[in-house]
Amino acid sequence: MQIWFIVSFVLGAAGNSFLLHAIIRYKALKLDIISVWIIENLAVYDILNSFFVILPAIISFFASSPLVLGVRFCIAQAIYLYVFLAGNVVLIALLSLNKIYRCLFPLRNLSPSRRQKVLISVGTILWS
Repeated sequence: MQIWFIVSFVLGAAGNSFLLHAIIRYKALKLDIISVWIIENLAVYDILNSFFVILPAIISFFASSPLVLGVRFCIAQAIYLYVFLAGNVVLIALLSLNKIYRCLFPLRNLSPSRRQKVLISVGTILWS
């Protein structure tokens, strides 16, 4: 179990950091702007999940005490787990809906408006 947590932490933090670096620095993904933006947010959610959920679990395993970080942090970790899970589910659903929208309306403008980005951000935060 501990090895699984360590592997998932290393791969989650390193892989998503690499993805963000490739997208931001080198514009590696050649997709529409909304899809790239959703993928960037998924990577950020996964990095936060690695540091706020998986890393404390690793620390608790090696300290041999589940409350080594304190009761409040354990409660916060349980809340973070569901927040990041809900955020990932919503963003994956939005990515699928965006692809359906692009297939149904291929000639529409591919550049999102500021309003669309704000609506997606607010909707993801409220849903999670």
